[in-house]
Amino acid sequence: MLSAPSSPVVAAVQAICVAILFMLFGWLVADVLLSRRAHRRVGWGLSFTGLTFYALVLMVLHMISGGRVFSNAWLTRALTASIFVLLLARKLEQWRRGQWSPAFGAGDACALALVATGWIVWGTPLFRMMPLPAGGDISLHASWASQLLNGETTPSGAITGAIPNYYPWLYHAVLALVARFTPGGRALHGLAPLHLMLLGASVLAL
Repeated sequence: MLSAPSSPVVAAVQAICVAILFMLFGWLVADVLLSRRAHRRVGWGLSFTGLTFYALVLMVLHMISGGRVFSNAWLTRALTASIFVLLLARKLEQWRRGQWSPAFGAGDACALALVATGWIVWGTPLFRMMPLPAGGDISLHASWASQLLNGETTPSGAITGAIPNYYPWLYHAVLALVARFTPGGRALHGLAPLHLMLLGASVLAL
């Protein structure tokens, strides 16, 4: 896809773009699950939930296929892009039929302003660190997500023996998914947009 970012500023811009696209994707998934039973800003608040639901589906397919989903960059991108287009077409058809309105009110502007404020307050330190250093828990979880990207069916356990992995796989599945669309393509590159999505989703949910 695109090469790794050349500077923290470029990495920050790329992370913001990827985060916005995935939050939009998550909102479209959440909108299908809600079936218009709630206010649209409720769907915004559930955008990250919609994204994780999709990542869970991909993770199940990844395990069933013997690790062939996340390890194949173009397959992951093609599946996600196809579903994104289908969901967006569904939303546009609802607009055409008058079943949904994209009208933008003061409440919507306030919600987006709060997300932007959250990104400035809690995202600025992240931008100054980019690219993120590989150490501590960052290295641990990026490595587990990288195992999915490299074809392992599940992340390995932290210790050997007949002991199940104690850490939820869903985090690493989401990170592997985001990494496939982040310039650079590695798990470490996907951490920045994932951080922004968690911030934005937390603000919208509150």
